[in-house]
Amino acid sequence: RYEPVHRGAARVGRDEDSGATRLSGDMRLNVFHYPLNGWADAVTMNVLMGLATVVQLGELSRVSYQPLGETFRDILPRETRHAELGEEGLAKIASERAADKAEIARSVDYWRPRVAATFGGAASARADLLKRFGLRHESNEALKKAWDAAADKALEKALG
Repeated sequence: RYEPVHRGAARVGRDEDSGATRLSGDMRLNVFHYPLNGWADAVTMNVLMGLATVVQLGELSRVSYQPLGETFRDILPRETRHAELGEEGLAKIASERAADKAEIARSVDYWRPRVAATFGGAASARADLLKRFGLRHESNEALKKAWDAAADKALEKALG
């Protein structure tokens, strides 16, 4: 029932800003609604979103419900490796041509705020509720700050 209503290939305009609000009941994170402009752009988005996934799974691996926490802990190393592969790919692209490095810089400027939106707002009643149930420990802002630091480190390493 979901797929015919929300096509995976459907995209918003590149310059639209959908923030963190879900689009028309679509369950994808909004970052996946934006179009990719070439290989360097896709790898840049993959690196930034991969790092966000690692941060968020790290948080979810601490949930109070043990079977769910164990599942997230099993997934985390695989997602960490995916993020590392993205970083390796970005470094390779950046080392091949100066023009690619400039394209990556533009892509970082484009994707960084869109991936940051996946963490939600600083004030979040839902995050507070999840904390009360032991399903979350950190605030959206703390998770976003951890991601910012990881992204800075990865981009510095990949781009030099």
